[in-house]
Order: sequence, then structure tokens, then C-alpha cells
Amino acid sequence: MDELKRLRHELHKNPELSNKEADTALRLKFFLSRHKPDELISGVGGEGILAVYRGAEPGPDVLFRADMDALAIEENNKVSYASTKKGIGHMCGHDGHMAILSGLAVSLAHKRPTKGRALLLFQPAEETGEGAYRALKDITMRGFKPEYAFAIHNMPRFPKGAVLINPGTFAVASKGLVVKLYGKSSHAAEPEKGLSPALAVARTIEGLVQLSKSVGLFHDYVLLTVIYTKLGEVAFGTTPGYAEVGATLRAIKNEDMKLLSKFSEELVQRVAQEQGLEVEISYTDDFPAAINNAEAIAHVEVAAAKHGLEKVMLTEPNRWSEDFSHFTLACKAAIFGLGSGVDHADLHSPNYDFPDDIIDPGVNLFRGIVDEILG
Repeated sequence: MDELKRLRHELHKNPELSNKEADTALRLKFFLSRHKPDELISGVGGEGILAVYRGAEPGPDVLFRADMDALAIEENNKVSYASTKKGIGHMCGHDGHMAILSGLAVSLAHKRPTKGRALLLFQPAEETGEGAYRALKDITMRGFKPEYAFAIHNMPRFPKGAVLINPGTFAVASKGLVVKLYGKSSHAAEPEKGLSPALAVARTIEGLVQLSKSVGLFHDYVLLTVIYTKLGEVAFGTTPGYAEVGATLRAIKNEDMKLLSKFSEELVQRVAQEQGLEVEISYTDDFPAAINNAEAIAHVEVAAAKHGLEKVMLTEPNRWSEDFSHFTLACKAAIFGLGSGVDHADLHSPNYDFPDDIIDPGVNLFRGIVDEILG
């Protein structure tokens, strides 16, 4: 426990943003190399690391994932291990997730699985939705074929150390919609000589907001949130000739995300055509829904029971997204929560700090899953 606590504090003190996790990877590699993996592979999906522990007998590949990246948030905690990077902090608990997975490495170094391979993936760029897809592609090209995959995410507002399970969608699909509207600027005294996108921006925003409230269009819950607009400059003699609208789309079901995207694009195209504007539509931060596999989640429940951990069944999906969803599309996978305390600061809050005393329950849970599947 003390070893893992020190590792977490070191990672917390030195956070790195998505796709810039090079020093984090070095710290993890140094730690893992002392715990005798059969293979220790760097550069997985970017700055990721894969530690492999083999059993003596043939069996499946079982993957366990921890995310590595921090957030562009200034930490507001007065602790000895507070972030030394201005404007960057582990405000989502990825430092704790890495400590838990490192604890599984310690356990596997003492007792290998009986069969198959345990694949410990430290994955970069979760926050941007890029890392899981790249890492999965990379490890597959290297000859690993996960039959099962598991991930933990700590969750405030739940009892500390409780295992939080949703047998269906654990985290919703989401992606960022970027709309660019091209018109023509003019002198503000002669607006008829230009083509301002101002009215199109207003109609686009109104239409998008109403879209997710439409009854009968979708199979389940969807949400569309307007995030930003850009229109013109502080230049009172000039009309705008260009505008942007950005929105986040969310859906419990992947098929509803396809519908929400389709209807959004049709609305934007229609408004642009009515106003005589050119339009460009693109997407960013694309996360499919993380939908748990029944067999995989059953292994989680058995492991939790064997270690005497409280089980809480979630009544609805989390509205935030998780790029572990790419694993749920590729194999029998499950992502589940680990309670970080009913009064704990929320994820992405400047006051958030992963609680050290849930590292051991996380390690025990992962180890229990290894024992269930690989012996």
C-alpha cells in the first residue's frame, strides 16, 4: 500500500496532458520493471505502456486498463504532493487508476496467472477520446488479442470502496460538433453588400437545442448542449462574414448518436442554404457508448463478492463519456465504478484528489478478476 501511495503521489505531483505523457510513462516503466513482467512494451498508442504477465498454460488474453492523462485544470488542494505544473492537474483520478493497475503488477509478480496472459495497459489520451482506439489497434498489431477487457473509474458521491455496476451502458456516447458558416463581410453601413451569418447562428442554436427535446425521434435519452459561438469582431464598422457554432452531442445508445448526428447535420445544412451561406461540418472528441458485456460484468460481481466489497447497482448511465468504449466494441469488456466517498469533491473539480484508501480495494478487485478467468 505504501509503495502504491508513493507512486500515486509522484504521478499526481507531475501531471501531463493528453498525448504528452512521456514523463509519466518513464515513471511507470521504472516502477513496473522492478515487478518482473514477462514483457514490458513502450510506445503503445502513443506514450502508453503494456506489461504482460504469462501463465504456464494456454488461455485467453485478459486486458486491464488504466488511463494516464491529466486535465488542464489548476489544482486547489493544499497537499504536499500537489501538482507542480501550472494549470495542469490529475482532477479525474487517473493517478489513482495507474496506482491500482501498478498494484496488480505487484500482485502478479508474486503469483502469475495459471493460464493465458494478463495484459496491463497504461493508456494515454483518454480525455480526448483518442487513446483507447490507438492502443487497441497497436496491441492487436503486436499479436495480442484480448478476449476480455476491464477498467475501473473512481466515482465521487458513492460509498468509499463500493463497486458500482451498470449491466448495460456505463457511460454515454458523446462527440463535439463543429459548424463553420462562411458568408461575406461588408461595411456596417451597407450590410446589403455582405452576407452575415448572424441570423443563421441564431437559428442553428435554437434548432439544435430543440432537436434533443423532440419526442419520438430517438430510442432513448439524448442531449445536445451548445458550447460556444464565434461571430464577428469588436469592429463596429464591419459586418461579420464568418461564424462558428460548437455543440456536444450525447446519447445512451450508439444508434441514437447516429440519428442525432444526422438530424443535426440536416438542420445545419438547411439553415445555411436558406441564408445563402457555405457550411463546413466536422466532429471532434468522438466517444462511442461504453456498453458492458454481461459475461464480463458477471466476473466483476463475483470478484467483488469474494473480496467482501459493497456492490451498488447504478440506475442510469453516467452522462460523461469514456474511450474504454472502444474495448467494449471489440471484445467482452466491462467498465465499472469504485466509490471515492459520498462527500468527495466531484471529478474535474479543482478540489478533487483521488483517495489513497481505495487503491487496495481496486487492486483486490482486479486481482479477483484475474483469478476468476485465468486462475
